[in-house]
Amino acid sequence: MLTNRQIKILQHLLIHSFYGTELAKVMKTSRRTIIRDISTIDDWLRENNYGYIDSSKKYLIVTKRDKALKIEIQKLKVQKYRILYQLLSCKNISISEITEKFFSSKRDIESIIKNLNEEYRHLFTISIQPRKGILINLSTYERINLIASLLFSFVNLNIDTYEAKKNSYLYLENIRHTKIVERILRYETETQLCLQIQAYYICLANNLLSIDFQEYLEQKLNKLDKIEKFKLIKILSKMNHSYNIDLDIEICATTIEQHLKRTIVFPSYFEGDMNEQFEKMRIKYPFIFEFAEGIAEELQHFLSILYIDGQFVALYMINALKHENNSVDLIMYEERYSISNINNKLIEAQVKNAKLRVIHSKDELSNISNSNKLDKISVIIVDSNQATKMKNLDIDYLFEGILSNEDLQSIQIMIDSKKISHEIQASLGEEDFTCVTVKSNFMDTLSDGLEVLKRNGLTNNQIDAIKRREEAGNQLIIGELSVPHIQAEIAKPFKLFYLKLDKKVAVYTSKVAGILIVIVNGSSNEYTQLFSYLYDHLKDIDLKIINSKEDLLQILL
Repeated sequence: MLTNRQIKILQHLLIHSFYGTELAKVMKTSRRTIIRDISTIDDWLRENNYGYIDSSKKYLIVTKRDKALKIEIQKLKVQKYRILYQLLSCKNISISEITEKFFSSKRDIESIIKNLNEEYRHLFTISIQPRKGILINLSTYERINLIASLLFSFVNLNIDTYEAKKNSYLYLENIRHTKIVERILRYETETQLCLQIQAYYICLANNLLSIDFQEYLEQKLNKLDKIEKFKLIKILSKMNHSYNIDLDIEICATTIEQHLKRTIVFPSYFEGDMNEQFEKMRIKYPFIFEFAEGIAEELQHFLSILYIDGQFVALYMINALKHENNSVDLIMYEERYSISNINNKLIEAQVKNAKLRVIHSKDELSNISNSNKLDKISVIIVDSNQATKMKNLDIDYLFEGILSNEDLQSIQIMIDSKKISHEIQASLGEEDFTCVTVKSNFMDTLSDGLEVLKRNGLTNNQIDAIKRREEAGNQLIIGELSVPHIQAEIAKPFKLFYLKLDKKVAVYTSKVAGILIVIVNGSSNEYTQLFSYLYDHLKDIDLKIINSKEDLLQILL
């Protein structure tokens, strides 16, 4: 049987081919592990007559029965959750019973248990004990939550829950209009409540209960009451002293509180894989994710909850960010007043950080240009029908008539980029670009580079803060570039330092060829755009071409 990682590799290969190094990067594992996994997958494909993997150039899957293979992959993905359900719904069960029930080998079952323990170590631990069988030690409360969450997330588990379903509908009719259920249904649907009742009856049938369903719901209400006592606004404000993130604390607290209440009443432990989306957001908002994880830990401890996902807390914090009013001059040349009026309203409603000036005549625009009244980071947009009149003017963007959503998005990106590129140009000096000889490990290499930068204005406190964050595992990697980052009290919105390495050095499973140190102003909100900007400009760059400050600026501007 294929492991979870091997199933994911197989899914990737069904979309397109990969080099081994590319797959290792996607799967966040070593090249050697990929080679072993590819061999296992190839054997499995051949044994089941689904095809094979062509390794002559890239890894390319050649299928004989494409539809049958995709159906089998879905079965494999669900299989481990069917096994987890079996373990949750039994007091103990032996390896031999599981292998017989799922027509699998002992080795396959042990592999699935290992995978479940790795993937859900924050929720439970499955142990195999001599003469006792396979055990999951959980309270009745958490066991019901986990079974209900499994039934909710995987409707195709193909298990017999008919009796439990029938009992759950009858039980719900008896308690539907009680005060406790009316309050619970503010935060979950009747379908979810029915699944919790089903989970309760499944546990009842297998002698796994230490509380009745009324007590189960009362525990949820107690946790809901505790949220009110947590004083989230006060905690957020206090913890934010260390981060200085420009949050609307009241909106942030309200949305996180609502999320927590929904999570308490019906925990969704088996959501779809959103790691890729969260990683993209983490690159853009690294300090917010760090802040959110701290909040999640505090809440988890205070509320005695099995698990609170800090990534979702970060999502609500991002939505509560305030936007700074550092406007960029946006010059729109449009001779038709009716069109310019409509575009004015569209820009006002949908484009942030733009101070719009509408120009209706060529002479008016020429006067502004000739008198040097245009700001250094102005953005000029012109109706394409009138662009031929603008021979000696640098135009940033052409549009046609009324601005489309695509136009508005493009203008927003240009405004953000102009603002950041102007700051980068102002912040990166000759002395901020340094060549460093790689030492035996990344931290020693970074330390050497920081000592050199100390002569260029980097303070001891900033150096210590950078080292602490990196040693704590707060690495940010963009392509082959390591990006150590901290917040500090500095005069500018941010400050950049570049360390050019003479060869690559390992950072966990990645290898980096350069180090870009980013210090952001603790009282500024600029960094939320900066990290996204850096990612877009550096993610596909071969760092060998960066040999000077000018080379770096050419890439970043």
